[in-house]
This record gives sequence, C-alpha cells and structure tokens, in this order.
Amino acid sequence: MKVLLKLVKYELVKLRRRRFVQLVVVAAALFPIPFTMMVMGESAGEENRFDLIFEQLVELGFPIMLPIVLGIIASMLVFMEQDYGTMKNLLTIPLSTNQIIIPKIITLFIFGVLFSVSTLVASIIGGVVAGGTIQHVGHKMFIACVTGLFYTVATLPIVTVVVYFHKTYIASIVFTFFYTMVNFYLAYTGQFTTMYASNRIIQALATISPTCIILRWHLSEFPPYAEYYAQWQPYFIPFWMVTLIMILIGFLFGVIITKIYNRIERW
Repeated sequence: MKVLLKLVKYELVKLRRRRFVQLVVVAAALFPIPFTMMVMGESAGEENRFDLIFEQLVELGFPIMLPIVLGIIASMLVFMEQDYGTMKNLLTIPLSTNQIIIPKIITLFIFGVLFSVSTLVASIIGGVVAGGTIQHVGHKMFIACVTGLFYTVATLPIVTVVVYFHKTYIASIVFTFFYTMVNFYLAYTGQFTTMYASNRIIQALATISPTCIILRWHLSEFPPYAEYYAQWQPYFIPFWMVTLIMILIGFLFGVIITKIYNRIERW
C-alpha cells in the first residue's frame, strides 16, 4: 500500500508541473458561469435556480467536459513517460505492470472527483448569484462525486486507446474528442428520439454507451418535464444497476489496459 501511495504521489507531482492541470482547475471554477447566465436569462417557474444550474451541469456539462479533461490527462500521464524517457526505467526496476498502471488510473479518479467537487462549489456560488435557494447540498455532493467516478470509468476506453497508441499523441487526443462527442450524441439524440427507434445500430450503441447508461440514472434523479416523462421513464436505471455496470466496465478495460502494457513491456 505504501508503494502504491508513493506511485500515486509521483503521478500527481508530474502533473503539477503541467500548466494544463492548472487550467482544468480554473475551468472547473468557471464552468457553471454560462449555465448560471442561462438560468438567469429565463423564467425558472417553480423550480429552484440552484437546482436548475446543478442539473444542467450534471446532465449537459459533465458528459462533455469531464471525459475530454480526463482523456487529455490520461494522455499526459502516458506520454510524459515517453517525453522524459522514464518508461524504460520503470520497466527495468522491480515494479509489476499493475504497479505502473493502477497509480495512473487512481490519479484519473482523483481528478474526476476533484473536478466534480469544484464544479459543485462553483454551482453553489452561481445559485446564490442567480437568486436560488441553496438546499440538499449533501445529496448533490453525493451525485456530483459519484458522477465524477462514473465518468472516470467511462473514460477508460480512451485510456485503452491512449496506451495502445502510446507513441501517437495526436491520435489519442483526436479519439478523445471523437469518443466524447459520439457518446454525447447517442445519449441525447439516439436513445430518446423516435426517428432512431428502428435503427438497430444506434439502439445497440446507445445500450452499451457509458454516457447513455449514466444519463439513464440521472433521469431518475432529475425527472424530465411532464410531457417527456412517459416517453423516457422506461429508460430509467436504478443506482445499484448503473454502479454494477460501471464496475464491470472498469474491470473489463482494466484487464485490457494491463494486457496492452504487458505487450509494451515485452517490446
């Protein structure tokens, strides 16, 4: 355990030197501003403005921002070894493949939770500015942190591609944006639009898309407007089910990433 903690600290120290990580912190703080302006610019009706800001951040902001941020950080964690020439050194010292991979994945989860907490704090400030009532903060903190963990798991396919193309930084970044946009499209267009009801490919992709799965849980936490509720209600997934699915996805891609790293070690 001590070795693992030291390796995680080593990964965090490496990232601290990069300006991008500082920009991520600033972005998390500024992220709620456009959503706050949207809420202030329209009638909230009977809904609390703070609740509206938080719901929009979780349902619309997280699916785009967090996978892209974590995908880029994953690329940095892998390619810094190439840039600094430390990969060969890591492979020559008595560390197992898991001891090289797991600290990087744990670092991603740490950033996922930190981003979520920072976004919640900023949304509280936005709620105050918008004139909302700050309520149920504990429950929202739970949703934010769990959402951060789930989207970190959803980022593991990106990590898999990053590790596989460990000498091609551009390909990793391009795939990060492509993967994020496709999942967002499937979540908010493919699975709920009647025009795609007969498209088996779209429906199949939406069924296995991590973003779609997370959204189905979010809809049970934040029920949609009455006119959409009957149409979307069959897609709702309880928390225990989405948690089990995320654990299976995490285990599957963890095994795949380990096998790819073992292949790199043999090289």
